[in-house]
Amino acid sequence: MKKKISILVVCAMLLCSLSKVYAIDYSEDEDYWYSVCNGRITEDLIASCQGFNAYLTQKANNVESSMDSLDEQIAAIQGDIDRLFEVLQGIQSQIADKDSEIQTLQNQINELESNISILEEEIVVKQQDIEQRDAQIKETMVETQTFKRTFGFIDFLMGATDFVDLIRRFSIMNQITASEQEQIDLLSADIAQLELDQSQLEVQKEGVEAQKAVLDQARAELEEYEARQNQLIAEQHEKEADLMDEYSRLESTVNSIRDSMPSFSVGDGDISDTTGFGMVVSGYRSAGTWYYPASFGGARHSGMDIAGSRGTPVYAAFNGIVAIAQNITSVEGTKNPATGNNVMIIGTVNGTTYAIHMLHLQYNSIAVSPGQVVTQGQVVAARGSTGNSTGPHVHIDLYNLGSMTVEEAYNYVRNTGNYTFGMSYHAYGWECSNKAPVCRERPEDYIPY
Repeated sequence: MKKKISILVVCAMLLCSLSKVYAIDYSEDEDYWYSVCNGRITEDLIASCQGFNAYLTQKANNVESSMDSLDEQIAAIQGDIDRLFEVLQGIQSQIADKDSEIQTLQNQINELESNISILEEEIVVKQQDIEQRDAQIKETMVETQTFKRTFGFIDFLMGATDFVDLIRRFSIMNQITASEQEQIDLLSADIAQLELDQSQLEVQKEGVEAQKAVLDQARAELEEYEARQNQLIAEQHEKEADLMDEYSRLESTVNSIRDSMPSFSVGDGDISDTTGFGMVVSGYRSAGTWYYPASFGGARHSGMDIAGSRGTPVYAAFNGIVAIAQNITSVEGTKNPATGNNVMIIGTVNGTTYAIHMLHLQYNSIAVSPGQVVTQGQVVAARGSTGNSTGPHVHIDLYNLGSMTVEEAYNYVRNTGNYTFGMSYHAYGWECSNKAPVCRERPEDYIPY
């Protein structure tokens, strides 16, 4: 009966403390709570400071939610930019095609202009031939007139030896004039043909130039379209830059909140030195430190595994303060995060400071929070198989921190997020048998199971 009454009293006290915590509006005076909760505090402030840390955590989570929303917006804009680039590349491809067609037509125009120039030169030459022929005919006519006036023409005819020779001589005189006229007629026909060819080439040139003008207009329109696409891309890049600036600002805010979260411990004497290690969880050792059994491939192993039923209570091995209490996944057998849900407690045993880290805990079983003082044998969680686990077990890492104070160790973990104290997870060279603290111990040498 007394036990039931004490349980009810404890529950009532917890409810009262919780109601006090949630009744505090930390947003009204954050600076005050930062100053109150940093360092060593009195026991009556534990719940309030835990509430303040929970408030800051929620505040950081809210900012991270905004960051997630920005991530989605940034991804959407980047998708828009990719689509705009695809359209731009299509436009640029069309411009390239138009440039090729325009160049082909320009080559045709150049060739036609060259042919027209050649014909013009040939016409000039033919015209010069006609003028030479015409001059020769005129000169011949003048000579003939002179010849006639001097009776040379008659003498030429009368010099014939017979009638046949007379006819021949008369025919020669006529042929000279007819031949000249025939040459002129041929040259005139050539000029007419050349002029016809020239006019046809001019018509072809006009047609090709008309096609080129159409292509030039189409290309100009494509260039305008290309300019609009580039402007749209630039605008999207500007939006992306603004969102990324906002994301960086929020990221800085989150880091600032998390980095500035108070690190506190109960005043002197509240975390008492423990005279020995207590049991962490009942069960059997399925794997030891430093290597897995041969059946697991003999790989490097940083601690010991205690296997057994899922949901078996996990206890604090010594008096201490909770540095890590992560209830982050319900997924089993995943490497992200490999630790699964986990709790770390820092305390002193026989004058030496230790940190014990317990991994793969059951989802929603964690009963403690960072900054909470716990006593040896207190239930902190339950055995599970979350994270990189092939079955229900608790993986236990034990760190020997030597003369480091509990507060120093706690602040190191909270401020850096480094739960291995700078040591390799696989512990090569970090075994306490090889070096002085800070180092890794074999949990099976200290913790009963």
